[in-house]
Amino acid sequence: MIEITRLTPVVMVFLVLPSFFSAPAVASADLQGQLIYGEIRSAALEGNPLGNPTVKPFVVYLPPGYDEHPDRGYPVVYHLHGASRLAIAGPDKFARAYATFVVEHGAPFIDQLVAEGKTPGIILVGVDGTTKDGCSYYVNSSANGNYADYICEELVPYIDAHYRTLANREGRGLLGYSAGAFGAMYLGMTRPELFGGIICLSPSALLATSAHFDAWAASNPRPDDGQMDELEIDMARAFWPNPDNPPHFFDWPFTRDGKMREDVLARGVEKSTESLIPRYAETLQRTAIYLGCGVEDWALAGARKFHTLLTKADVPHTYREYEGGHGYQAAERKQEGLDFLMGISMEQTP
Repeated sequence: MIEITRLTPVVMVFLVLPSFFSAPAVASADLQGQLIYGEIRSAALEGNPLGNPTVKPFVVYLPPGYDEHPDRGYPVVYHLHGASRLAIAGPDKFARAYATFVVEHGAPFIDQLVAEGKTPGIILVGVDGTTKDGCSYYVNSSANGNYADYICEELVPYIDAHYRTLANREGRGLLGYSAGAFGAMYLGMTRPELFGGIICLSPSALLATSAHFDAWAASNPRPDDGQMDELEIDMARAFWPNPDNPPHFFDWPFTRDGKMREDVLARGVEKSTESLIPRYAETLQRTAIYLGCGVEDWALAGARKFHTLLTKADVPHTYREYEGGHGYQAAERKQEGLDFLMGISMEQTP
């Protein structure tokens, strides 16, 4: 196991804020806090050519003591899921799936820390990043719709208005797994005024030159021959969208003989977190970053390279390698990331 810690100077703080309206909660005998299911209508997703849903569900976990301390403000962590088919199942099943995340991956851990007096708690928000066919990768896309705008310009203000969050970058963090790890890093880099902490676990698609490209050049799947898998379609619509190219609404960055189309590829590189490091290095130096990956994970090579790039850019961060593959002990890994934000980066004030 490899563990490299370069602590960031950023401080995420607790402040005292006035009380906001709280939506009705869903009780659970196994939780000390509250689960809340809700939805918002997104203007940012309107008019997308794929017909992706514009009403987006979310799940909120409020920590123990939230109602008993109406003058207390809480840091908030937004959880971004990986490539998923939850949207196909409908919003009710999405909410139940996110309840599972909160119950099994986050809430009991928060409950324990609150009970032990180690933290007043944090608010967890489960974000829906699905399209009707797959995953948005949390970026603006002329095919899928503007998912980055939906999260940053609609969902975050909604959560701040309806719950007692610390409505500043020092009070907000992102936690992402797999495709969600890309989304966490991408949003954390490109919206630095909003987020002061990033937990990036088993990251996929972080790099402009990934192992996917070599495999794609060799197999040369085509959007019109039925050989593209769901991950390839998800990535193509996120990184190489073309609303004028129905029915798939993306351009593929390879010719039929397997040669790379540099002009198309360059459009995706613009969204690559690798290419964004130099532009946002100064801001990232003020951001709490936790990057982790399993030693048997197919995403390991990309995680190692990204760690190297952050180090070369003098961006403080914590990097960990641990046993297992892509989904191994996901709950434990997420809890380690939350502990990093609360124990290292979130300074608590009375």
